[in-house]
Amino acid sequence: MNEKISVIAPDGMAVDVLCTDAKGVNVAEGKLPAQSSFSTHYHKTLEQITYVLHGRIHVSGKKIGDSEYHRILEQGEWILTKANESLQFFNRDQSDAKVLFICSPPYPADDSDTVILDQHRELTKQELRMSIEQAEKMKSWATSFWDKKIVDLTAILDKKL
Repeated sequence: MNEKISVIAPDGMAVDVLCTDAKGVNVAEGKLPAQSSFSTHYHKTLEQITYVLHGRIHVSGKKIGDSEYHRILEQGEWILTKANESLQFFNRDQSDAKVLFICSPPYPADDSDTVILDQHRELTKQELRMSIEQAEKMKSWATSFWDKKIVDLTAILDKKL
């Protein structure tokens, strides 16, 4: 990807998309202005590494079956958030911060993987069902992606035989 695309993520954060593929966003840079906070949310299928490029951020979240946590991340530190774990970002400092988001599987361009929550909590049965439906879509896409790769590689191998 050569051109930078700037968007507002569902949690309200300004994000510059840095790397995409056929399924969505793999890498993006998030901007956390001084004294900012963003909505609590979770991702239905993707795991996200949040790496602090500049500044310091506060992160709160809730892992499935666990209590709520709060962490402060300095430049060069990171956190992994797994699917269906709630997450919220804050910048309580007087200077801006930047983070790098690395997502797997890719973050879909239609924001369909993100659900905004009013607070950190256990997910409802309906929310878990939505995550299963999203995972089934991702599984279908991944299967067709790898089937095509296998066909392409087989064609190359056949030419060499």
